[in-house]
Amino acid sequence: MEIGTGCRFAAMPFDYFSKPWTMVFGGALFRRKPAMRFMMLMIPKGYETAAPGTQPEAAAVERMMKYNEQLQQAGVLLSLDGLHPPSVGARVTFSDGQARVIQAPFPGVSEVLGGYWLLELGSLDEAIEWAKRCPAGDNETVEVRKVMTFEDFAPDVQQAVAGVKDLQGGKPELNGGFMKP
Repeated sequence: MEIGTGCRFAAMPFDYFSKPWTMVFGGALFRRKPAMRFMMLMIPKGYETAAPGTQPEAAAVERMMKYNEQLQQAGVLLSLDGLHPPSVGARVTFSDGQARVIQAPFPGVSEVLGGYWLLELGSLDEAIEWAKRCPAGDNETVEVRKVMTFEDFAPDVQQAVAGVKDLQGGKPELNGGFMKP
């Protein structure tokens, strides 16, 4: 796409304005506080023993969809997904270099993930504020965790991945975790 085509801002392509870390004031481009990625993990109590096909009530889904729309409209939502209950999954554990598959149910497990949101925000406090707004039920917990970036690792770990160019489909701006942005 050429600069200024298909966009209400003639001076720059739309991408410049859709990134949550840029703001425009009077035609000038400014950067906000560096963005960090956070995962909000939904942990519904009782989901660890839920039968295959277990689903939330329609009213709860409707409330959650409105919340998801707010995250999207605020420009902070990168990704989200709900997960099937563990009864339709498996766990792979490792010991002495050997993989062991455990079919559900998982003995001794008291908390499991029901879904997640991946957000791009300026701080942990901001992520916590979004988590507090979640329309979770009385039996649900939302855990907030910062996603590790390349800079979070020690120099020897950074060196170990220095030769790797791209593991996420040619999108270096998404390469967090073990990839240098």
